[in-house]
Parts: sequence; C-alpha cells; structure tokens
Amino acid sequence: YRYLELGADGSHANCTDNLHKALGGFGLSLPYTPQPWNLFTNFFLHSDGTFEVRSPSTKSGDSVTMRAEIDAHVIISACPQDMNDTCGGNPTDILVEVGVSPTG
Repeated sequence: YRYLELGADGSHANCTDNLHKALGGFGLSLPYTPQPWNLFTNFFLHSDGTFEVRSPSTKSGDSVTMRAEIDAHVIISACPQDMNDTCGGNPTDILVEVGVSPTG
C-alpha cells in the first residue's frame, strides 16, 4: 500500500513481497510480515514523534559483517524504493557474501 500512497500505478517491487517470495522458495510462509532491520537507510526521528526519510549517508563499499549463532534463514532485500529518498531516489544492487567460519 505504501507505493499506492506515493502515487505508483499497479504493482511495484517492495520488501514485503520480496520477503514472502523468498520464504516460499524454502517452502515456508508467515501469517504476518515482521518489521525489517534497515541497515543502510537513514530515517530521522524528530522529538515530536514524526520521522523523516533522508537520503542514505552510506557510500559504495560500506559493509556489515554478521554471524549466525544458530541455524537461520536470512533474507536480504536490496530496497527497491525509488519514489522517495530512502535509497536516494536510485536503488542499487548489493553484494552479499556468505561463508562458513571455522568453529572454536
């Protein structure tokens, strides 16, 4: 509905659909959509409780390293938002590297 509110006509790629499509690829589904962890977005919370979408402050090559402590399905979506400043008006591809580190 977010994209309709912003004036999009018809279907628009979005993180919610990306999540449920990815889960379906594992034969999984959820009765709800959990809140995402927005790593590289720039939302500013004002003292009156409103928030502002700002262009990202990240740059090409910025990264994050995570380690799963238990078996997990991790679903990552490069945000397709092109109708406000969430992605600076220009969604880009992301590089995801998955590896197995030695235990010990």
